[in-house]
Amino acid sequence: MTVLVDIGNSMTQWCGVTNGQLGPVAACQTPAFSLAMLPTSDRYVVASVVPQSTALFANQSGCLFVSSDTIPDIHVGIPEPQQVGADRLATALAGYRHAQGACLVIDSGTATTLCYVNVEGTYQGGVILPGLALSAKALHRYTAQLPDVWVEPTDSYCGQTTQEAIQIGLYRSAVYTLSGFISAYRDSHPGIAIIGTGTGMTVLHDALDLDYFDPHLIFQGLAAVGGDSDIMFLV
Repeated sequence: MTVLVDIGNSMTQWCGVTNGQLGPVAACQTPAFSLAMLPTSDRYVVASVVPQSTALFANQSGCLFVSSDTIPDIHVGIPEPQQVGADRLATALAGYRHAQGACLVIDSGTATTLCYVNVEGTYQGGVILPGLALSAKALHRYTAQLPDVWVEPTDSYCGQTTQEAIQIGLYRSAVYTLSGFISAYRDSHPGIAIIGTGTGMTVLHDALDLDYFDPHLIFQGLAAVGGDSDIMFLV
């Protein structure tokens, strides 16, 4: 069994892959993560954007880290490829393999990222903006009285309480922003596949013009980096 590990700024997730089948996904908050939580294995594929957590694997044998040097199938065509986060590379790879052509992968987590891969498989870059929870925490932290709100889908356009006003503002600003990007990419790149992933996208995906949604898309990419190319996509 190969263990796939996604270490994000807020959460760390992992799952096993055996005979081309992804196992159940487990997760914890990243500051609480330890190697003891992982299943025993002689092979790990890790995408990490947190240096302190990456260091936990320093003496771990059989560990492959995702980077611009280890990503297969796609070419990172930007001036400084080492700057691209491992999570962005893994989801871009999975998106390209699923689309079998040009794709825009929108990943909503602590940050919301957009990654564009062209039809030739060249990673062209993208966009980074605050995620839903980060935006909510910023409003709470940098004001005297605004509450920290968990964002959920809403049909309303007018909040009658402070909490409702924040809820609507964060949800609709995310939907409108991402819809604008999606429209722009569809106009400039006819035939592009728009793919959504990430925990935040579970809140947003019904309101967006996506071609495919998988909250755990990154594990498809990690499996491919590890050589498990027969992982099947759920449609």
